[in-house]
Amino acid sequence: MFGTLGITSCTAAAALFSIDTLQRRALSAHTSLRDGDEYDFIVVGSGAGSIVARRLAERRQRVLLLEAGPVNQSPLIHIPLLSLTAFVSFLKKYNWQFRSLPEPSMNDREIYEPRGRVLGGSSSINGMIWVRGHPWDYDHWAKICGDPSLSYSSLLPYFRKTESFETLQAQSKGEGRVKKIPAPAENAAASLRYHGTNGPLHISEPRFRHPISEALIEAACDVTGLFPNPDFGGEEINGFGCFQMNQWRGRRWSAADRYLPKGKRANNAADLHRDDLVAEFLDVRCDATVDRVEFDVLDALGEKEKEKEREGGESIVGRAWRTSVTVKKDGRPRAVGVRLASGPVIRARKEVILSAGVFQSPQLLNLSGVGDRDDLERVGIASLVHLPGVGKNLLDHIDVFVQCENPSGEALGVSLRGLVFQMQHGWKYLKSRLAQWRGEGDGDEDPFMGNLLMSNGVDSGGFMQASPESKWTDVQFHFFPGSFRDYSMRGFLNHMYATHVYLSRPHSHGTVQVVSKNVFHKPELRFNFLTEKQDVDTLLTALKTARKIMHHPLLAKYRGRDLLPTADCQTDAELEEYMRSHAKSAHHPIGTCRMGRESDSQSVVLASLSVTAVEGAGSSKQPERAPWRGGEPWPSTPSVVSPQFEVFGCEHLRVVDGSVFPTHIAGNPWGTIAALAEKAADDIVSTWNI
Repeated sequence: MFGTLGITSCTAAAALFSIDTLQRRALSAHTSLRDGDEYDFIVVGSGAGSIVARRLAERRQRVLLLEAGPVNQSPLIHIPLLSLTAFVSFLKKYNWQFRSLPEPSMNDREIYEPRGRVLGGSSSINGMIWVRGHPWDYDHWAKICGDPSLSYSSLLPYFRKTESFETLQAQSKGEGRVKKIPAPAENAAASLRYHGTNGPLHISEPRFRHPISEALIEAACDVTGLFPNPDFGGEEINGFGCFQMNQWRGRRWSAADRYLPKGKRANNAADLHRDDLVAEFLDVRCDATVDRVEFDVLDALGEKEKEKEREGGESIVGRAWRTSVTVKKDGRPRAVGVRLASGPVIRARKEVILSAGVFQSPQLLNLSGVGDRDDLERVGIASLVHLPGVGKNLLDHIDVFVQCENPSGEALGVSLRGLVFQMQHGWKYLKSRLAQWRGEGDGDEDPFMGNLLMSNGVDSGGFMQASPESKWTDVQFHFFPGSFRDYSMRGFLNHMYATHVYLSRPHSHGTVQVVSKNVFHKPELRFNFLTEKQDVDTLLTALKTARKIMHHPLLAKYRGRDLLPTADCQTDAELEEYMRSHAKSAHHPIGTCRMGRESDSQSVVLASLSVTAVEGAGSSKQPERAPWRGGEPWPSTPSVVSPQFEVFGCEHLRVVDGSVFPTHIAGNPWGTIAALAEKAADDIVSTWNI
């Protein structure tokens, strides 16, 4: 579809979008942060962090939000179809581009993991798909953590609080015109129980529905016997249909696009009429890398240690001064700020909240001396709190796919046959952006409805129970009328389409491990995909189902030869080898600072700083626990944070992002992360009575 002139049309639209964005968000020069600057709260990371920061600023708290990446100005982020480029290897400005160590279980391949390095975090580069987990997921979390505030019924108000479902136009199936279709929250009174209508995040039905995706939905329902599902966040998660999206008025709608006030984000006084209260109390800084958390230095040890200090010997206090920490009498160091990589130490009067993501929140804890003692000492970091669960319990949805050629050329790809089609959509998008720029077209009709540039590529899919041993939904499908292949643009040089299968609740788990004291050295990742037999069996069953869907007669007019796996790959052994050679991450990592009970944390203060153990902690030996209890997934690694997001063994330090998930969920994680961030903000407000 991307002919040469079509690409030109897209580029023109992108250029206009960029001009508009720069006009609305032109950054004035900030005064530099100085050593000793103080705020009530410091939030590190702007995905979930944007949500927490806004809610605290609404309570008239002085909040500093720090983002290591740049402002989210690029049209490659905001125009949905173009945002696919955020995943490919050449776009490094907005993508951390993590890669694992060679994975023995995956034929020694490195697993690629894109993460957002931009205002809005990964919500600014993800696939914009808005789904929740199965209600059982959250009820199970409540059981693991011993806290009913994590149950589905308790979290549902937070899901609703984040959402603003809209009445949109959607394509009438099989017709060129469009018709009005109400958003799920307005389909029936029962839907109002599940969805919010006035939250910050705009949620919509997809503006563009690809005909191959429509055929795949129908074929999947026929193969599995499940029904079409118009709302995966409603009464039932199983079934197939189109995913709802974080989109609004022709663009992506990330956490930064509404939780952060435009005026303050742009540092432009003319825009301060919007969200003026939040803008007054919230300071957002981009290109600001945090080196570590700073802990308080308190003269709170016994007389024996004070005497040793007076006699000139190096006491615990002396060693603590060298490492910018001191352990209080109860053994819990108190976070009082952060040190930036550029040098200044910024003070937090109340709390530090880490929302740096699944890989960098544990890295920052490690760099601050909080983590597994042996891992820290191995790289020369002075250990403060022995918390062995930090960086453990890395879980991710593994993704395997079935891919076919599309000789008739309907799928996304580069060819002359799609030239006219692409030119039309590029020109329509350009005109709509021009009208929007002039302040026109703000009525009920959405000018971007039916426009290809509004597609995220994977606009549809579904959920099902693949394994007969599973009690609940265990796999997720994504239908992709195109292909990235190896995460380069080469995947678009031919027309092809695919069905992707994700393992919803993996047993195999990996680690994130700090490699040096330098924050710019990325941590080592080990996913350990397919190291558990149950993962292999479930994914293999789902792969066979995906193959049946792709070979359904409804796809006959689109389908050419089998590309991956090839037609001669038939036996279970051959298909397993195919999975190990081609499966990848679905880019849904979670769990590296997991929630749990403090009795499961095994957190003890390092003996070299204090002999006083953290109250309620056990020995440093990791618990011996079966990863599954009664057919249910159960974490086999120590916990790191409480259900209120507080880091065990520390005071005034929390982690709020996807790293706190105890187990994985059936669904894309961003919707759950947003709901947890809303809960975390309430927990903080309650703690401080603000």
